[in-house]
Amino acid sequence: IPPNREDFEVKNLPEDEVKKAGFISNAEWNAMRFSDYSLGRFLEMVKQSPFYENTIIVVTGDHGLPDENAEHISLPRRKIEIEKFHVPLVIHSPKLFSSPRKDSRIATEMDVMATLANLSGVDVEHAALGRDLLDPQFDNSRMAFTYFHYVQPAQYGMYFDNFYYSVKGSKEELFNLDPKAEFKDVTQEFPGMAEYLKTMAHGYFETSKYILYHNKKLKGAGATE
Repeated sequence: IPPNREDFEVKNLPEDEVKKAGFISNAEWNAMRFSDYSLGRFLEMVKQSPFYENTIIVVTGDHGLPDENAEHISLPRRKIEIEKFHVPLVIHSPKLFSSPRKDSRIATEMDVMATLANLSGVDVEHAALGRDLLDPQFDNSRMAFTYFHYVQPAQYGMYFDNFYYSVKGSKEELFNLDPKAEFKDVTQEFPGMAEYLKTMAHGYFETSKYILYHNKKLKGAGATE
């Protein structure tokens, strides 16, 4: 936190209270608070600019943080380390969104570019993975593909409808992410879901490799998967 921070106030809470929320220290908690404060100040300044009314402002991240045993993170989510993929996404545009709203459906970073392209009204050809988050035709099939790029053998998975299908080399498991659920492989309990997510996980993995080298230019407009 820089010394020149206007009216931002550093606060300190009891150490156990900070750790219950998943922070390792007051310093880390205050750093997060200062990020929020700085974003607010940025928006205040941008609102005074002539381009504000015709601009889409997007805030996102490329990875999450370890949960550090935060109380609000369920045991299954903690064990499979899915919070490392939990990132913010804020889309701010007074012209497109007259009032704020929160959307808790599953999304993936691959969807961001397709969504912004369509929001901007630009005619685009989209030949990568990702779908428009605001297109209602996909509302019943929102899912997120995860990939641990620093692990060998390949470790990836598919997150859908409070379930996570995990692939770690030859070991494949299905987990129920409900906070009250026991942390165990539930493939036998939900065979249909396991088979569906197995297909999707392997499909996304192989497709993502294939399109790197066999991605032909599409004809027509709009976001296409």
